[in-house]
Amino acid sequence: SAQFRWYLSGVGAWFASFGIQAVVVTFLITTVLQLPPSWIGIAQGVMNLPAVLLLLVGGAVADHFDNRTLMIALHMIAAVPAALLAAAVTFGWLSFEGVIAYGLAIGTITAFMMPAREAMLARVIVHDGPGSVQRAVTNALGVQFLSQMIGMAVTTFARVAGVAPLLFLQAAVQLFGAFSASNLA
Repeated sequence: SAQFRWYLSGVGAWFASFGIQAVVVTFLITTVLQLPPSWIGIAQGVMNLPAVLLLLVGGAVADHFDNRTLMIALHMIAAVPAALLAAAVTFGWLSFEGVIAYGLAIGTITAFMMPAREAMLARVIVHDGPGSVQRAVTNALGVQFLSQMIGMAVTTFARVAGVAPLLFLQAAVQLFGAFSASNLA
């Protein structure tokens, strides 16, 4: 259905952005800031901490509010930290603390996006016989992994384009995710 395709395009946007983020944060820490590789683990841990701590809160919010509206807002909000990090890189303001602030913001947004996105899946599945739920979940997982790989592959252009354009691209991809979510019923 058209609704499921819009859902998948939003999933693709979120995970393509995640793929970009996974590589760019490592690049920023080790290459731009020239910090020891051990600091990557600190940054990754900080990024995941809010998602772990706030996931139940995110689930409660998803249960009580319109998931479509939440997804639109969360995609739009997720564009902000990427754009701010791009500005920090562009104007020479980048610091490890800035990368950590970015990670905390994205991790917090993720804690609310995950339950909203999963709840929305139930609304867009076409029940056309046995196995329809399993097919939908499999398709969504396939789009997640493929989009994440595409996001990671796009980062190979960092040496040519620079890292700031990739972060602005990440923000644009999140805005496309908001557009996709706005097309859901």
